[in-house]
Amino acid sequence: MKRLVMACVLVLFVFAGCGSDSDAPDDPLTEDTTGHVGRDKNATDASNYDIAYSICGTASTDELVNDLGAASSDPADIADAYAEGYTEAFQQAAYEGCLDALTGQSKEWP
Repeated sequence: MKRLVMACVLVLFVFAGCGSDSDAPDDPLTEDTTGHVGRDKNATDASNYDIAYSICGTASTDELVNDLGAASSDPADIADAYAEGYTEAFQQAAYEGCLDALTGQSKEWP
């Protein structure tokens, strides 16, 4: 199952990276406080939330605990272990997506 979860993550990351050039008019670019222009972090967070929700909502709790090495079967521990696989800037979105799926919340990024 670990391979399945990892394969799903890889496929979703590949598809998340596909798209138009960054200078396309419909690309969500923003300027941060340092003057750097980059992709809208909220759009990326929403994507990571969706991926986490899908993965954590598909696998069983036992599979997630074993594959992720979570401290327990508590949804917060599983979500924390899952989010550790993300870059720090995106861990909160991944954590919330996974936790929402595990606790039966509706799929909705703020």
